[in-house]
Amino acid sequence: MNRFISTNPQRRARSLGKRSALKLAVLPLAVVTLSGCNAVMIGDSIFNMSRKELGGFVDASDGRGADNAGLNGNPLSGRQAIASLAPAVSENGWLVINLGTNDARSRKTADAFRSFVRNTVSRLKNDRCLAWVVPYNPQFPERSAQIESALRDEIVAQPCHALIEWGPWVHANPALTVDGIHPTAEGKQVLAEMIAAATN
Repeated sequence: MNRFISTNPQRRARSLGKRSALKLAVLPLAVVTLSGCNAVMIGDSIFNMSRKELGGFVDASDGRGADNAGLNGNPLSGRQAIASLAPAVSENGWLVINLGTNDARSRKTADAFRSFVRNTVSRLKNDRCLAWVVPYNPQFPERSAQIESALRDEIVAQPCHALIEWGPWVHANPALTVDGIHPTAEGKQVLAEMIAAATN
């Protein structure tokens, strides 16, 4: 399988702020169980508070970063969750990851996050697909940009991959978040649609 969803920066720049291009209806995500599912979703509080809208199998916790055990005591770091759940992704299925928002405020460097992404890519067989939600933390814009750059450089090693342009969309539409990071009810619907469009 050699599916690739383009993330051309120029096309992305033209699309910023064009909310009309995003219908706010939630598209169905065709996954309801972990066994043999088409997508496994691992993330932080953004996914955790969007479980209803995402509709599939979601393993997420408030404060979860790539390597830390969670700011609120979550027992699994992002690395541990991926190691545990990546094998459950079915053939031609998707691993959808939403990590990086909390890493932007941690002491980990962008290079450490790059290494984490590279390790994640190496875990997936070539007949599995990887989608990553582009993170954005308005309190740490420089670190967010570094993490985004690392992510864009490393994810292309996976033959089937997609970058879900959540960070750029949030930057252009802050009113659809409650704090510049976490989505409102309408924002959750947009996030679900982005993921559905990338993985269907």
